[in-house]
Amino acid sequence: APWLMFVGGAGGGSGDVPAAVTRLPKDVAILVPRGSQIMLQSHYINPGTEPAFQTDIVNLHTVEASPSLSSAAPWAINESSFQIQPGRTFHTEATCSADRASNILTVLGHTHQWGVNFELWLTQQGEERLIYKQVGAGAQLQRDPPIMNFPVDAPLRVEKGDRFRMVCE
Repeated sequence: APWLMFVGGAGGGSGDVPAAVTRLPKDVAILVPRGSQIMLQSHYINPGTEPAFQTDIVNLHTVEASPSLSSAAPWAINESSFQIQPGRTFHTEATCSADRASNILTVLGHTHQWGVNFELWLTQQGEERLIYKQVGAGAQLQRDPPIMNFPVDAPLRVEKGDRFRMVCE
């Protein structure tokens, strides 16, 4: 079965604590076609008044192609078409359906400065269930959301047509 994994994103460390290391499981790799460019993008929002300095480190390793390798790929649900009026609360949702069967190893949420709630729901065979929820101050959900990892031998299995619903407040 194909593997689907969010292999990069916000979270994993704050302050002087180093970020969690995202390591792909043995026999899982990201396919990068020969001659492709690799682009890394980071963004930070400093809610304080003092300068904040950040360091990003990425270590990439190559592996020999093998029939035993499963391919990992990033995947995200994003909702950015809204505007929040000053002094107001806001609730938004976004949905999408899986276009193929996949195994998910990592789930995390991300909001920006004023986010206080992030939820990810999954509907399978007509039954919706909450698979990830984080409530907290915006800075935590922005810089250091908890990362949920599933074991390689027990991934979150998603079938074609299963539906995700993301809730942000």
